[in-house]
Amino acid sequence: MFVSFLSTNEESYSIPLSTLYQEAEERLRAAQFAALPRVQDAEERALARFAAEEEEARRAAAANPCRWGISLKQLQDVKTSVCLHVGERVFRTMTMRDICAKVISPICKEEKRPYALVVNEFGLEAHAFVTHCWDEPFGEFVDSVQDAMSN
Repeated sequence: MFVSFLSTNEESYSIPLSTLYQEAEERLRAAQFAALPRVQDAEERALARFAAEEEEARRAAAANPCRWGISLKQLQDVKTSVCLHVGERVFRTMTMRDICAKVISPICKEEKRPYALVVNEFGLEAHAFVTHCWDEPFGEFVDSVQDAMSN
């Protein structure tokens, strides 16, 4: 199939339709290729902005000890994982001091930040304050917190 044209000097000529399609596709590819760096630049700028905002949120959390808490679920997760690791019988003898020395402190030392910021990168807004005794059994502590939070 051919398409006929009339030139500006009124001469007519014909071009195969497939050639027109091919030229149109080439122009479209060229336009898309030309736009690609602009799209990539915009995406890179957006990613850089997001990374900067994320880093600022991390710094804000790290600077505010009021956001250095963990959730009840995270506390229960510590209990569960330690209990599975050492067994129920040994776990019942472990105090808050033991858990901090053997579990929490090594993580903090390795990560170079408080445990709360290890598990909550941007901090966690506190809804309750809980204190503990160093020599109380850790399992009882978790159960007490769970009971208090459910009431």
